[in-house]
Amino acid sequence: MKLLMKLAVLLVVVLVVLVLARNIVVKAAVENGVKMVTGMPLSLGKLDLNFQNSFVDLEDLVVKNPSGFHDTSLVEIPKIFVGYNLPDILKGNVHLSNIQFDMKQFTVVKNEKGELNLDRLKALQGTQKAPAQTTRQKPKTPAKAIPIQIDMMRLKIGKVVYTDYSGGQPSTKEFRIDLDQAMSTSRTSIALCV
Repeated sequence: MKLLMKLAVLLVVVLVVLVLARNIVVKAAVENGVKMVTGMPLSLGKLDLNFQNSFVDLEDLVVKNPSGFHDTSLVEIPKIFVGYNLPDILKGNVHLSNIQFDMKQFTVVKNEKGELNLDRLKALQGTQKAPAQTTRQKPKTPAKAIPIQIDMMRLKIGKVVYTDYSGGQPSTKEFRIDLDQAMSTSRTSIALCV
């Protein structure tokens, strides 16, 4: 009986540690996964997956440029917050109660060789394997419309910076966007290929 009690206590302790550490584990997985897939370092100041209150909160997300483009950031996003309605999602209706997206800066860099950091992003798109061609084409089925409801959305975009190192001396141009828009939206359907 004592052994069973000790195992139960140990199981409870392990579960509590896993629940409390889930954000740390997921944060590390996201940071390492993005670097493995894209080759671009990503850092997150905070990641909070809150299942009880149904939200995902990312803070201080920074994606660095790929190698060969100086040690500058590609994008700096102080906040991404998504509140969701899990019962609706389980029924097949994407219901997002609150979205906040705050992008402080997006940086385009042309290196000494005349290459753009954005071209590396295009190269990532080409790494996916194309489906094998068949001699007989299957008729395409229409895309299924998935209902999406967004109750409240706030979009903030600070600036876009263009830095050119190709002329010897770096030259920088800054384009201020200064968008800060909040909007209430209604139910809509978006066609997604499934």
